[in-house]
Amino acid sequence: MRYDNPYPQNIRALTDTATGAQIGHPLQGHDYHVNSVAFSADGTKIVSGSSDSTIRLWDTTTGAQIGDPLQGHDDCVNSVAFSADDTKIVSGSDDKTIRLWDTATGAQIGHPLQRYHYRVKSVAFSPDGTRIVSGSSNWTIRLWDTATGTQIGDALHGHDQRLWDTATGAEIRDHLQGHDNYVNSVAFSADGTKIVSGSSDKTIRLWDTATGAQIGDPLRGHDHWVNSVAFSADGTSIVSGSSDNTIRLWDAATDVNTPQSHVHFSNTNWKLSENGWIHFPDQFQGVFWIPQQYRVLLWRPQNTCIISKSGYNKISFSKCVYGENWTKCVAT
Repeated sequence: MRYDNPYPQNIRALTDTATGAQIGHPLQGHDYHVNSVAFSADGTKIVSGSSDSTIRLWDTTTGAQIGDPLQGHDDCVNSVAFSADDTKIVSGSDDKTIRLWDTATGAQIGHPLQRYHYRVKSVAFSPDGTRIVSGSSNWTIRLWDTATGTQIGDALHGHDQRLWDTATGAEIRDHLQGHDNYVNSVAFSADGTKIVSGSSDKTIRLWDTATGAQIGDPLRGHDHWVNSVAFSADGTSIVSGSSDNTIRLWDAATDVNTPQSHVHFSNTNWKLSENGWIHFPDQFQGVFWIPQQYRVLLWRPQNTCIISKSGYNKISFSKCVYGENWTKCVAT
């Protein structure tokens, strides 16, 4: 389904990462919203997916479109990605299908992957190209074995993501559940052992690719939909973008559930409840309450950076003593 759109339908070409300047002219060709773009691994091509139901390839040097549009979807294309060897493209669409394409010929490879009854919001290849993970509007994640076409394990509960076998089109594992709203973005870590997902439930979640288990607690901090997530190249950090107008960096390895035996609390082990109370591990009562207007830009324990034109709010508990040991907090 498409709606009237008053804005120009183009890709803002390339941006020089050193200067921030636009390189060349916008890439024009799509007739509707451009929802997703990705570089090929060798940097010579860009793939774009649009609400005009097409996928297009572009030459990064000349800005020219390569060949004809890739056509097959009959609704908005929400997500596109190259395989690591650049030979394939995967796409996910509001037509409830995932499709594979031959980069060289533009031909569709095999039949659409059609296990979904909901819109496919995000797709990504595993680093070795043997699996695809997908996130959907039905809140689940699925992994699929590329060699056997069988589904691997149980669903990841929450948002909807799936892995698909790129050779057979079969689903690898039951969908991964945990989110309770649309899964808008999914990505593999560089070593393929983890998946990160971002959802309209305002959370980010980490998943073990081998077991399908959720790793740790959801990463909370955004005050609106999480629209995009990605791992750093070394897998130690996650970046997220949200409709709350902020970008957050997260420590992918932080364990905020480790109990503290000493009376002072560090800056890295508190949680903020849904109603705004800050809690420490093993403490039922909240320490204090954060007003709503300060929560959006509140630096959480797992954050390593917040990018916002309004700055951020940061709390230090380095000198905080709580509970029965409050009497030990004596000015000296």
